[in-house]
Amino acid sequence: MLRPKNRLQQLIAENTAGGDRRGLSIRQQGEGGVEILVYDVIDPWYGVSAKGFSDAIANIGTTPLTVRLNSPGGDVFEGRAIASMIRALPGPTCCVIDGLAASAASTIAVAANTLEMAVGSFLMVHQSWVLTMDNATGLRSMADLLDKIDQSIAADYAAKCGCTQAEAIAWMQAETWFTAEEALACKLCDAIDSAAEDAAEGASEMHNFNLSAFDRVPKALIAPKPKRNTAPDAEAIRAQAARRLRLLDHAA
Repeated sequence: MLRPKNRLQQLIAENTAGGDRRGLSIRQQGEGGVEILVYDVIDPWYGVSAKGFSDAIANIGTTPLTVRLNSPGGDVFEGRAIASMIRALPGPTCCVIDGLAASAASTIAVAANTLEMAVGSFLMVHQSWVLTMDNATGLRSMADLLDKIDQSIAADYAAKCGCTQAEAIAWMQAETWFTAEEALACKLCDAIDSAAEDAAEGASEMHNFNLSAFDRVPKALIAPKPKRNTAPDAEAIRAQAARRLRLLDHAA
């Protein structure tokens, strides 16, 4: 089924139009640790970029790093670049999913030495997307490239939890949304942090993302539509009556 617009563009556009987004921010922890908050889409122009993350950890050395995540995902290569930087750090690393780590953000989540999830948080994996315009030969080549990207991402999930690459691909094909308990059972995460949801600044934003670009969003993450105000607008009614009276006076 053809979609009217590219889903990656849709995801980024619908989550950068406004609202309280913290983007990437840094704060010191006790005992020399550094904490980075990734609370936005993953994108080089409209969200958290690999360049911005690189700048944030430029002088970290062997200092322990904690990356707190609340992101609907975004650009796959920006996400993989951030994941590669985390893996390359010589010091201990930990990712904590405060609300949501979907799509490209999930590849960042599994890159650290340990992954913790707050109670009520989600980890989502799916197949990669692309927007392309080409002839039949070019489109077949692009499909082959997407298969390679998916295999590479699946290898990261498999390395984290010890499953086979085929099992990870099956999760991605099904667009799987793991609760913290499900991720722990699959060994995708290492612990559930019951205190993280309260301690993490801004964790309640997990429900603020527009996730309509995805196919199987859990009901818990679908924001309710705002209720329409059905009460009559007295001021509008009075204004309309005044206009009618002016028309009658003019006609008379």
